[in-house]
Order: sequence, then C-alpha cells, then structure tokens
Amino acid sequence: MMHCVCLIWGHSKYYCSAARIIVLLQQIANLLIEQTRNYLGGSSIFQMEPEEALVRAEIAVRTLDYYRELYEECRHYLPVYFPETNDPKNWDFLPHLVFKRYDKFVARLRQMRVFYFCTCFFNHICIN
Repeated sequence: MMHCVCLIWGHSKYYCSAARIIVLLQQIANLLIEQTRNYLGGSSIFQMEPEEALVRAEIAVRTLDYYRELYEECRHYLPVYFPETNDPKNWDFLPHLVFKRYDKFVARLRQMRVFYFCTCFFNHICIN
C-alpha cells in the first residue's frame, strides 16, 4: 500500500502536494485503526482470557509499528519513485500531521498490552 502511495506521489500531478497526500495517509491510518479495533473485538477483548488478549494486543502493536516503519522507509526512498524527467519532491511535512490520532491509538494499545502482561504475570504467580 505504501508503495502505491509513493507511486502516486511520484507520478500524479494532482496528488503531489502535501495537503492531499496527508489526507490520503490519514485515511490509511484511520483504516488501520478500524481494522485493529475489529481484530481486537472492541470491548469484548476485556472478556477474553488474559493470555489470548495479550497475544492479540502484541500482534496489533507489532503490525502498527511495522506500518510506521514502512512509512519512514518510503519517506527516505521517495526520490526513487519519480521518473527521470521530474525533480524529486520529499515529504517535507511533519509526520505528526499524519499520525496524531494513530500514535495516540498505538499508545493506548501499548498500555493495554502492559495491563494484560501484568495480569498474566500475576495470575501465573498466584497459581504457582
């Protein structure tokens, strides 16, 4: 998906503006947030066994972290996506403009992961 966004940036005269690409990247981030919520099961995650909830939270955090890493990697390699006839344009906007909501969501997921880790740890100590 990020590859396609970079191709759009490099080849489209309409989407090669910060305002438009920011909106597109925000929409992708919002989609990832929504998909993560669906994967976690909304409030039903609090009714799961702590071990299962911990595994789901860990997978969700790793997946969202990977998307953020892909963003940074693509941002670094943007000049590759421009045809030789065009001068490359970098994303000179602040990532905070794209990831403000996303970062807050990931921070909450990290807190949830810590909560379930502690719950599993204390359950294990109490049982043994």
